[in-house]
Amino acid sequence: MKLLRRGALLGLLASAFVVSPAQAAGPYDASSVMFAQMMVHHQGAIAMATPLMMSKNAEVAALCKSIVSGQSAEIKEMYRIMTTGK
Repeated sequence: MKLLRRGALLGLLASAFVVSPAQAAGPYDASSVMFAQMMVHHQGAIAMATPLMMSKNAEVAALCKSIVSGQSAEIKEMYRIMTTGK
């Protein structure tokens, strides 16, 4: 995977919605496109789960806390891989 600078990440995020990972070419390989798409997907899950972390239903609250924690960690890991190539 090619190293990405912060500015290049914005371009990748924009192109991720136009190109499928299988069609990736140029500076953005299939992994980068897939990661960009997944990061946006995970951010959506976090946005939906965050308010429910305060649910009166303990099971719902626990599940949503787990979603926020897990998805946040995965976003950080994908970003790290995309920006360092490692």
